Amino acid sequence: MKRMGMSWVWGVVLILLGAGFLANSVGANGVHDFIINWWPLLLIVIGLGEILADRNYFSGAFWVIIGIVVLIFTTGWVSYNGDIWTIIWPVALILIGIRFIFRPSMHTKVDVEDGSFVGSSAVFSGASKKITSKNFRGSNVSAVFGGAKLDLRDATIAKEGAVIGVSAIFGGVEVLVPRKTPVRTDVVAIFGGHDDKRSASDIDEKLPTITVKGEAIFGGIEIKD
Repeated sequence: MKRMGMSWVWGVVLILLGAGFLANSVGANGVHDFIINWWPLLLIVIGLGEILADRNYFSGAFWVIIGIVVLIFTTGWVSYNGDIWTIIWPVALILIGIRFIFRPSMHTKVDVEDGSFVGSSAVFSGASKKITSKNFRGSNVSAVFGGAKLDLRDATIAKEGAVIGVSAIFGGVEVLVPRKTPVRTDVVAIFGGHDDKRSASDIDEKLPTITVKGEAIFGGIEIKD
């Protein structure tokens, strides 16, 4: 599952949401009540995806805990007639506060990896990963309400090329590639965009190609060197 990364998880979540709303729109029996009561399961799925796909334990635990807390109230396991957001926000603030205490440098830390295939995700946060692999073949990068940077300038691209799967959802992803490296983009942009900011005259088409594919939904993907 790690190779599929969070883009696969978000794809499943969006499909389930779309299918649920479509079924509700056509009047399928019981769908409305099911969505109202059990939608926090999607938060738990996102959290488990963060943990299993990208080894992002805090972010994953954050979503799992929020999902469980909300699920307790939406399913009626705990009787509460007030606004559910008055429960969500305090819990979220407590978790974010714990994060600041134990990792105060979370927005500036740069992780260095030398693997041929890596993963990175930023959910309501920032993530920066520097790759030094001498045979880089690919990566999955996700930014959801956050920003992610993938620095490949010290990496050597595999002879067969590399594929980078990117999901920018209400967030931004910056990919720094080695100079002169050709980059091909296959990105679906929905109220978002992608941009290769390098000069075309500096590209050497004889070098192994990096393919950037994925989606930018209310987000952006930038390629630099």
